[in-house]
Amino acid sequence: MCTETGRFSGNEHTSRRPARMPALGGARDPRAGPPPMSQPGFFATVFRRSRDTAGPCRIGAQDRQQGGGPRRREGRRAGLTTDLSEGGEAMFSPRQTIRVGMIGCGGNARGHMRRLLGIDNVEIVAVSDVAEAAVQATRELDPRLEDVPVFSDYARMLREAELDAVEISTPHTLHFEQIMAALDAGLNVLCEKPMVCAIADAKSVAARAEQSGLVVGVSYQRHTQAPYRYCREVIASGDVGECYFVTCWQSQNWYRRQVGGSTWRSKQEWSGGGQLNDSGSHLVDIVLWMTGLRPREVFAYQENLEAEVDILSAISVEFDSGALCNFSVVGHAVNFHEEITLFCDECTLGIRGPEVWRWNDETKQVISGEELGRSWDPDTNFIAALRGQEPVQATVADAVQVARLSEAVWESAATGQPVRPAD
Repeated sequence: MCTETGRFSGNEHTSRRPARMPALGGARDPRAGPPPMSQPGFFATVFRRSRDTAGPCRIGAQDRQQGGGPRRREGRRAGLTTDLSEGGEAMFSPRQTIRVGMIGCGGNARGHMRRLLGIDNVEIVAVSDVAEAAVQATRELDPRLEDVPVFSDYARMLREAELDAVEISTPHTLHFEQIMAALDAGLNVLCEKPMVCAIADAKSVAARAEQSGLVVGVSYQRHTQAPYRYCREVIASGDVGECYFVTCWQSQNWYRRQVGGSTWRSKQEWSGGGQLNDSGSHLVDIVLWMTGLRPREVFAYQENLEAEVDILSAISVEFDSGALCNFSVVGHAVNFHEEITLFCDECTLGIRGPEVWRWNDETKQVISGEELGRSWDPDTNFIAALRGQEPVQATVADAVQVARLSEAVWESAATGQPVRPAD
């Protein structure tokens, strides 16, 4: 388990900081559509101090004299392409069997197992979990898993099983130790979100992953879902100018199920944070990934509703570009719902379930299905990356940015002050 790094002491009812916060290339036509996940959201009041930079769509006198509106970005935004034509170096050929070990056998992990078992020449050769019920459910999942070797100690599995890769789906605060152990064992890794629970740990994973040369991915499945990829591609094209404002929110019946059910997700020791570190992590990640924006300052309110972890989050963010964003994470609701809207100089993009609503003027276009492009999943992407067929879609670098913003949110909520995320 991760060691303690300390907590912020805030107002009486305010949230606690987690015990431990802990390449894509080539151009493409955004209208051709890209390739899919789900969850996140927020409501936030805007808190802004005087800025030393102009907003991205502010029109200067010189622009007006030249008859221009907001200036358009020239060409594609670096790092935002979603092209899959070039993968990394192939570690395995399509005909070679990739042997995977599972660290964690819970419901989420079994979803990963189902997808892995549907891929040619992939075998789950060992699993690790301390819960006998989870192990039994794994054996009953598929005839191929009836006699799979089981380890109560994942470290022993790493030492004794013949593995090429591991997938990690365990309580959040265990991820850091397990990722580092797998990398030290020379294994490729796909880890559930959040990758880790502290920016320091995220940077350590990034350094170790780069040093190892192994494939490391994070299961932010929205990176492989068509609506989000479409929006990222549109922004990356540079054809719609700057993204200058984002509003997004999520509601979920999280409090009753997690806190009411006293699950590990409701315990600071295991979850490292509440709704923000769980479903909310998907929302934080996908906004940063779609826009390529880097947070400069954060102000947040959080409410724990007397639980150990955050349930409600109202977050305002100013980015380096001057763009603004409101996140609302509502973990105490009777329903799940989510909306994301991206305002650009020359278009507005709204993600509404499987559809993208696009406005180039007052007329709404509804884009869905094949128009948006391909959707797949992190497990398929991970195996394809090992075979050199496509790049990992949710990278360690992406997870570092999530940890950076999340840690700033917890600090701001605890101190009642704006916070500049750590570099």
